[in-house]
Amino acid sequence: MDNGGPLKELFIDSNPLETRIALVEDGRLTELWVERSSQARTLGNVYKGVVRKALPGLEAAFVDIGLGRDGFLPFDDVSTSLDMYAQGKPHDQPQDGGGEGKPRGKNRGLKQGQEILAQVTKEPIAGKGPRVTSWISLAGRYCVLLPGDEQIGISKRIGSAEERQRLKAEFRKILPKGFGLVARTAAGSQDPKGLQREVKELVARWQEIQKQGRKAKAPALLHAEPPQVWGVLRDVAAYGIDRITVDGQALFNEIQSHLGKIDPGWRSKLLQHGGGGPAFTEKGLEKQISQAMQRQIWLKSGGRIVIEQTEALTVIDVNSGRFVGRRAAEETVYKVNLEAAAETARQLRLRDIGGIIVVDFIDMETSQKRAKVLEELKRAFAEDRSRPEVSGFSDLGLVEISRKRTKPSLWHTSSETCPACRGTGRIFHPSALASRIMRGLAAAKGGLKGAQVELLTNPALADYIEENIPQQFAQLSRELGCRIYLEEDESLPMERFLVRRRPGGREIDMGDFSIDSGPILE
Repeated sequence: MDNGGPLKELFIDSNPLETRIALVEDGRLTELWVERSSQARTLGNVYKGVVRKALPGLEAAFVDIGLGRDGFLPFDDVSTSLDMYAQGKPHDQPQDGGGEGKPRGKNRGLKQGQEILAQVTKEPIAGKGPRVTSWISLAGRYCVLLPGDEQIGISKRIGSAEERQRLKAEFRKILPKGFGLVARTAAGSQDPKGLQREVKELVARWQEIQKQGRKAKAPALLHAEPPQVWGVLRDVAAYGIDRITVDGQALFNEIQSHLGKIDPGWRSKLLQHGGGGPAFTEKGLEKQISQAMQRQIWLKSGGRIVIEQTEALTVIDVNSGRFVGRRAAEETVYKVNLEAAAETARQLRLRDIGGIIVVDFIDMETSQKRAKVLEELKRAFAEDRSRPEVSGFSDLGLVEISRKRTKPSLWHTSSETCPACRGTGRIFHPSALASRIMRGLAAAKGGLKGAQVELLTNPALADYIEENIPQQFAQLSRELGCRIYLEEDESLPMERFLVRRRPGGREIDMGDFSIDSGPILE
């Protein structure tokens, strides 16, 4: 625990379908990363692409990087040197160190058929292709290397002016000409040798990208970001983590080895979960994850917030909820709005909702109370690395929030359009449901060793399992020491499954996993 702040923990679990990492502060889930084997992750990847169209009117180009949908490249994100890989050098005309930075807003002579380097800065979402930049950045634990941009930036979390100047001077000594960087929070505790070692590693990575770029035929992947769990562990210092708990012996061993390479000191904070059931269940995280998929969140004060996500924006409505009376007292309204402000910040971070968010708070009579609610909203966003921007109350009493969006939200990655209501609601994605089933089977009370069990699911989910992941279920069956028979049951909704023993048909208690979570964001 850092300076009396909240206890910050990471919980990590994995199965053949997905890996989950939960950031928990004093028992409350605040961030969740889910990486599924069925959903390719592209954020941060570097490609050799081909310009398909350059549109001056749109001030952007479309670049084929081999993902099926062309990447969107704004002219503002076009590097001064498009032939980095061809020339084998960071840029054509190096800037004076720490000078004017990246020139912006020009076409740079982009032409149809031209080959360029492109890095994904925003993953595809809602039918749109990825957003890309030709200003490449390579992240390490202590810094982010910027080939072709000789500026040196320092994380705002490093508040000491003396330390900022020290780091800037150290990096100037070790940076090759033609490179810049941004020093990360973890750099503040690292000695010069550690900083130099990482810069060398990142420069070597960049040189390998250049080498591959000269040989590869576009479109081609030149550099893939590591699995998300390694990225989170790499960045762990920025969170001030007190403890890392891993569920499963094999995953624990893998992470222990990886942390030893990053920083041996972190291994003292690494624990293997030793409870009787899954860590996410015992710590109440499964229920909090289910709540994060719901449209409505109840507040302790009796009020509630309703979250509506659309492609264009997200709307959050604050209601007095269970407060009953002819007129809600001003103090009660103020209390509900304060609580709603804090919960809004938490839910946006947890659900990873980006873009434009509009919050409709309950009307308040005084400007002082409106100012206090805004203050609470900004305070609650203090730990959000996306650095949301909050506007004041509009004439209509609405508050607008802008939050950086780099990948689809939890809602988008875990659900799909409901076929029954034709798009007015959403249901869990089959891959998310299958992963939930696998966790439920592994957590079955009394164990399944030596048993023959029937797994009953909706026919659509049964088809998904048989067509996409039969090997993973066969592997799970071997690990649990049981035989699993997949059966279809048309009476079951997509979110519901049953497990029962053969013979006799006695249903097996699956704990939290057997609860029908119902439709999400209905």
